[in-house]
Amino acid sequence: LDFLQRVLLLALRAMGARVDVSCVARGFLPLGGGCAKLCIDALREPLKPLVLCDPGTPLRLEARVYVTKHADDEAGVVAAVRDVVLHEAPESAVELCVTGATDDAAPA
Repeated sequence: LDFLQRVLLLALRAMGARVDVSCVARGFLPLGGGCAKLCIDALREPLKPLVLCDPGTPLRLEARVYVTKHADDEAGVVAAVRDVVLHEAPESAVELCVTGATDDAAPA
């Protein structure tokens, strides 16, 4: 869901699509159970081409870790993820979100 909201929908909007997605319920492996609401307006004209030949250099990386309850070592979880993403971009941020069945995710 985060990828859709932060990456794919931005690209679709740049092409002229009017689209939005929201989280109704967040699912977790292995059970799933997530539900998203997707709203797409009818196209008024063909989508504009999007040229992505040069990937560029990543400037910032954001990572979110979703959990269903607080953990004893939340700082350790964030540090472990930060160690993985640290070398991918000059600036990085890792956020731990405690959430239940709905998307009431709040940073821990």
